[in-house]
Amino acid sequence: MDTIVGINTIVAVVETGSFTAAAQRMDISKALVSKYVGQVEAQLGTRLFNRTTRQVVLTPVGQDYYQQALILLQHYQKMQASATHAQHQPQGKLRVTTSVIFGDTLLAPLLPTFLAMYPEVELDILLTNKKVDLLASGIDLAIRIGHLADSSLVAQKINQLPLMLCAAPEYLAKINPPKAVADLATLDCLIDSNHSQPHRWTLTDRDGKTESVNVKGRMTINSSSSIASLAIAGASIAMLPTFLAEPAINQGRLVRVLPEYNASTYGLYAVYPHRQFLSPKVRCFIDFIRTHFGQRDIRPDH
Repeated sequence: MDTIVGINTIVAVVETGSFTAAAQRMDISKALVSKYVGQVEAQLGTRLFNRTTRQVVLTPVGQDYYQQALILLQHYQKMQASATHAQHQPQGKLRVTTSVIFGDTLLAPLLPTFLAMYPEVELDILLTNKKVDLLASGIDLAIRIGHLADSSLVAQKINQLPLMLCAAPEYLAKINPPKAVADLATLDCLIDSNHSQPHRWTLTDRDGKTESVNVKGRMTINSSSSIASLAIAGASIAMLPTFLAEPAINQGRLVRVLPEYNASTYGLYAVYPHRQFLSPKVRCFIDFIRTHFGQRDIRPDH
């Protein structure tokens, strides 16, 4: 067994949490993962993992081995990159995940341009509103929107994604439209469960004063596009990303609510597992989305 293969196998088991997931990540059999782990432990004369039928847990020696292995692999990758000129033409499969609405509305129309620029790259795009474990799923890069939780992942901020309050004219004609932020608490609002605090809406006036209100609603959905469709159909008031709301506003199907206020602004981030030794395919994709979405208003025509 090659030493680097053994080290990579230990790291894969630690980061994925199981022999089965490590085998999938390395594209080898579970039996071979078990064999490699056993050989490393035999060479060291100690156990690195405590195994049960339900979980694999590092021993104290295993924890130290894992930390040292990461350092060694970084140096090894740097050595390999230096020897083979890491800045070569990006190539290979690039696995990217993002939300359904961002992928469908903004990202997908740009992908043919990216593929034309980098003919040796193959894209595998996963659109989902669920949080994906990048390491366990073998994802190279995630494009995420919102307030990111603390994690060991690396995040590069690409831009701000503004939101706005809006509703159908027909709906507003049936109610007393809100004249102040506090009035929203009395209305049945459309709730987007993808937000970090879906029932708490924050708005800022032209003087920079911020107000928050707890809202309620009979309908909660984890899809901004579905909420936009419901708002257009006259269901209620919604807080929508600008890139979804503006086309409907321009068509007269939605109008802004409390237009003197700006709603929350979420960050748009490129998220990936490791800071150092980014592969050329990942680096060029980050540069690509920064070119198209950084430092400008994010709208479908961009």
